[in-house]
Amino acid sequence: MSTKKRVLIPIVGQGSIQHIIRTGILKGMQQFCVPVVAMAWQQDDLINELKNDGFEVYIMPPYKMDANYESIKSKINHWYLNFSLKTPGFELEKKFRQTYSSSTTSRLARLHKFYLTNLIRFNKAIVKKWKAIEEAMMKESDVYRQYAKWLTDLKIDSIFTVTPFLSEVNLVGRILKERGNKIIASIHSFDNVTKRSWQQTVFDCYLVWNRYNQQELLRVYGNQLAENDIKVIGAPQFDFHFNSYFLLQKEEWLSKFGIPANKKIILYAGGAGAFFPMEVQYAIYIKQLIESGDLQNTVLLVRHHPLDKPERWLKHIGQSGHVFFETPQQGTQKLDYANVTVKDIQGLMSTLAYTDVHISFCSTITVDGSAFGKPQIGVYYDESQPADQQVLRNIYKQEHYLPIINNNGISLAKDREQLKRLLTDALEHPENYTTQTGNCLREIITYNDGKSAERALQNLKIFFS
Repeated sequence: MSTKKRVLIPIVGQGSIQHIIRTGILKGMQQFCVPVVAMAWQQDDLINELKNDGFEVYIMPPYKMDANYESIKSKINHWYLNFSLKTPGFELEKKFRQTYSSSTTSRLARLHKFYLTNLIRFNKAIVKKWKAIEEAMMKESDVYRQYAKWLTDLKIDSIFTVTPFLSEVNLVGRILKERGNKIIASIHSFDNVTKRSWQQTVFDCYLVWNRYNQQELLRVYGNQLAENDIKVIGAPQFDFHFNSYFLLQKEEWLSKFGIPANKKIILYAGGAGAFFPMEVQYAIYIKQLIESGDLQNTVLLVRHHPLDKPERWLKHIGQSGHVFFETPQQGTQKLDYANVTVKDIQGLMSTLAYTDVHISFCSTITVDGSAFGKPQIGVYYDESQPADQQVLRNIYKQEHYLPIINNNGISLAKDREQLKRLLTDALEHPENYTTQTGNCLREIITYNDGKSAERALQNLKIFFS
């Protein structure tokens, strides 16, 4: 009879597929535990692949709580974001969304938040009361009973997840921890600690990208975590960036888009359309620079965000011999519900490697591109809403991004003329940006040796032993 722990591995989107499956972490875990894969959706090709590799695969039970529960949880989250998280990025992002989002907050909703803020400020015991109510409501819910039975039926001993902030995943952690089991999480992205909402369950151990993530977790959960509970291992999904196996031949990559072999290529990596509606202006301007001859022998490749659709870019930019488009894999039920194959990863790595300059708006792509030594330019102006330009610029002051800014990891274009100058210089003298990309990697992913997945496995083996 096996004495290995049965460890639940939630796969809830593309990020967890990349981080856990494609890095080899999942297969590596078979050496010291029994990984039990829990899918958030029915993805037949991936499920068949995993079953053929000897893994158990199940679909997670549905998760839905009633309005009364969500109301009490929103009150706790208001406390968490305004009084516990203590990051300037929360207010900066809130202001940004109020300025640029098409949705508006009603006067009644604003008054309610004002009331909650003052209630918490002058009644310190209220949050403790809310947490007690939340716990009672959760334990009395059908969702709790269903998940508890599901974990019992599967004989689950622990969980390893890269999405501890998702409600259904955090619920799994809660139930297992209540049963006296130890639970572990890896932070998928360097912004997750300071941008996610309240979590009822704090995991026993976290694997993180850098020392900043470690200090953020200690600041927020220091009464439940010690420094040794938070391991700085780097970013496992960045191992692809340092492995030539994940590169297509350049000719194959160029032919995929029909890009001529003798052109320099500017990559514009877009953000999620719902949050960054102003972005198309930058791609349009670069297209104009190319068509006017200000940027000669150059083309533009627009890669839209996995949580965005290509239509908004095509609508504003239009078809052109100077502009090409890359569409990441996307799901039909939900954009993030899509398999990520090795071929998909090779496509992204090749895009990063074979383009000459990368442009984005306060994006993780800055780190991705730095791994290939490519000049990174951040747009730092807004001609569509010039009166709100400072609101846009303040987004670069979010806590997770400040190490990049403070260590000159990216060049910021304060207007379209500076964007033109930076593009021209970066295309002609990319060697001038080597220090910039090195700074970015050092501060954000800590390790550039391609062995972060190995470090993750070493820590997981110790944890589950």
